[in-house]
Amino acid sequence: MTVGTVESPDVIVVGAGAAGLVAAATAASEGATVVLLERGPVAGGTAIHSIGEFWIPNNRHLQACGIADPRAECLRFMAQLSYPDAFQPEHPSLGLADAQYELLTTFYDEAARAVEHLEAIGAMRSRFSPAAYGDALGHPEYHAERADNLVPQGRHLIVDDGDPAFGPRGEAYVHQLVTYLEKHSVDIRVGHRVVEVFSGSDGHVEGVVVEAEEGLMSLRARRAVVFATGGFGHDPAACATYLPAPIDAVAAVSTNTGDFLRIGMSLGAALGNMTNAYLGNAAFELGIGAPRIPQLTHFPFGDSMIWVDCTGNRVVNEKAVFTERAQAHFWWDAERSRHSRRVLIQVFDRTVREHPAARYPMPGADVGDAHVLSAPTWRELAEAVDARLAELVPRTGGIRLEPNFAANLERSVARFDEDARSGVDRDFGRGATAIQTCYEPRLHEGTPNVTMAPFATDGPYYAMIIGAAMFDTAGGPVINSRAEVIDVLGQPIPGLYGAGCCVASPGGRAYWSGGAPIGLALTFGYIAGRNAARG
Repeated sequence: MTVGTVESPDVIVVGAGAAGLVAAATAASEGATVVLLERGPVAGGTAIHSIGEFWIPNNRHLQACGIADPRAECLRFMAQLSYPDAFQPEHPSLGLADAQYELLTTFYDEAARAVEHLEAIGAMRSRFSPAAYGDALGHPEYHAERADNLVPQGRHLIVDDGDPAFGPRGEAYVHQLVTYLEKHSVDIRVGHRVVEVFSGSDGHVEGVVVEAEEGLMSLRARRAVVFATGGFGHDPAACATYLPAPIDAVAAVSTNTGDFLRIGMSLGAALGNMTNAYLGNAAFELGIGAPRIPQLTHFPFGDSMIWVDCTGNRVVNEKAVFTERAQAHFWWDAERSRHSRRVLIQVFDRTVREHPAARYPMPGADVGDAHVLSAPTWRELAEAVDARLAELVPRTGGIRLEPNFAANLERSVARFDEDARSGVDRDFGRGATAIQTCYEPRLHEGTPNVTMAPFATDGPYYAMIIGAAMFDTAGGPVINSRAEVIDVLGQPIPGLYGAGCCVASPGGRAYWSGGAPIGLALTFGYIAGRNAARG
C-alpha cells in the first residue's frame, strides 16, 4: 500500500469515546479545525454501552442545592482511595508525589468547569444521576458511610436528555456530543485506525499514520494530536504482562487493544498505573468466546445467596462495591502457589432463581441459563460444579473443588442463615452501608437485613461460576495536569495529549464512586482539547 498525504487540521483527536468526543468538542469550541478518528465502525466507544454517569465534585447542581463540597476535604477523600499506601492526611501534598497530587487537584478544580463548558457551548446537558430512590440527589456514593466523605450524594451526574426516568444514558452522552460536532463541522471518520505517530526534527508531534479501508494515509496536525483510544483490555499479552492476576472478561469495546500503549512507548512515553484496572465480576462462562461482555455484575442479585471459594468457604462481602469485591480474585494462595480464587462460586436458592426482579447475569429474557447449575442437595450441587470446572480446566489453569467443598459449603450456608436471621453479617458486614442496600428489592418479608435471608430448607439449589472482570484497564502513558503526555525523563512530548483509559489514570487505583472513569475522561478530555486547540 502507498501512503497518501491529506489535509492538515489544527487538531487530530484519536478515539471517539467518552474522552475523545469531549476533547473534539472542546477544541472545536476554541475555534480549531478538528478531525476525529475512530477505529470502530461507529462513534461512541465503550461509553455508548455504559450507564453514561460521570462523577463530578463540586458540580453546579450541588451548588444550586446549597451543598458544599470543600476542596481540601474532597481532596483528602480522593487521595486516600487513590493512593492508600502513601496517604498522610496532614502532609502538604497528602503524602502523594507532587505529580499525583497535582493531577488530583486539577481534577477537582476542572471537573465542574468542564461540565459547565459543555453546557455553555450546547454540547451536553447534565442532571443528578439518577433521580430515583425517592431522593432528587440520586443514589448514594459508593463510600457514603466514610466520615471523610462530606458529600455522600450528588456528585453523580448523567446526561439530561429530557427523560426524568432512571435508565442508561450512554447513548445520550454520545448522541449529544456527536450532534454538536456535526453542527460545528468536525470531521468524524469511523473505521480509521491510527497505527503510527510522526514527529518533526524538534520532536514535536506533527501527525499520524492512519489505516483505513482505502489504505494507509498520513494526516498532519498543525497544532496537536490528542489520544483517547481506550485501554489495553483486549490485548491478552499486555494484560498478562502488566495486570497482577488473570481477568477473564472485559466490558470495553473490542477495539480497545492498547494502540496508544504501543505508540506512546515508541515515542518514549513514561508509563504509569499499569497494574490497575476498573474491576468487577462477571459470570465466568458468559465471557467465553464473547468479544465483550454486555455488563458486569455490579451488585449480585439475591438475599439467600452467597459466594464461596473452591474450598466451600465464604470469602467476600457479596454486596460490597464491585471494584473492591473483585480484589478477592487476586488473593495469592501461598500453599498452592497460585490465585486459587480466580473463580468463585455463587450459590443461591429457588427464591432468588425464580424472582421476576432478578437482574443480569441471572437468566432472563436476554440471558440463557446454560451457566446456571442446579441440584436437589448441596452435595449434588458440589458434584455438578466440579464437573463443570473439569470442562473449564483449559481456561482456569486447572482449578477444581477441594475434597471438603460440600461439607464446608453446608457449614457456610448454616452460618449465613444464622446471621440472616439476626440481620448482622459477622464475617463481612453485608448490608451495613447505603450503597449495599439501595439496589436490593425485598425478596423475603420480615428479614432484618434486606440483603440477607436464610436459604430454603430444601432444594433445588443453584450455582454459577464467577470470575474477575473489568470495564477496561487504567494504566498507560503518563500525563500531566495539562493532559500532555510525559516522556521517561519527565518532560512533555510536544504536541501530544491524552485522556481516558488509554493513559495512566489521574485517579490512581481509585474508583471513587459511580461514573468515576467517565468523570476523569470527560475532565481531562476537556483539558486536552482546550490545550491542543491553543497550541
